[in-house]
Amino acid sequence: AAAQLRPVILSQLREEAGHRPGGAPTVGEVLRALNDGGVPCYPGRQSLAVLTKADYCWHTRTKDDAIAFSICEYTSTSAVERSQHISLTEFPSIGERTFLVQGNTMMTIKVHKPGGEVTIEKVKELFASLH
Repeated sequence: AAAQLRPVILSQLREEAGHRPGGAPTVGEVLRALNDGGVPCYPGRQSLAVLTKADYCWHTRTKDDAIAFSICEYTSTSAVERSQHISLTEFPSIGERTFLVQGNTMMTIKVHKPGGEVTIEKVKELFASLH
């Protein structure tokens, strides 16, 4: 069954990548700010935005594995709010997470190791500096 889903998933990822909303900050800008600001991250990969009705999403984690996060791009503030609501109501098993919003971009952050809270504070500062 999983093999049958693969082409569908890949097609959806291509569709989302081809129709990014173009607002700021972009996934690339966020990742550059984190890496340049002292929060080294793995390159990560695109994830399915359709699950939370986002337009484009990227998932990665810090190199110390303290936190994992997604960065999603949207066409509007109302789309960001809708996506956050979907994330909380449809995916409660993810547990406690932190949502950061800047423009039409949202980061969803999950602590994976003790001390990750300190990293989140640094991420908050860096993310807030983007426009």
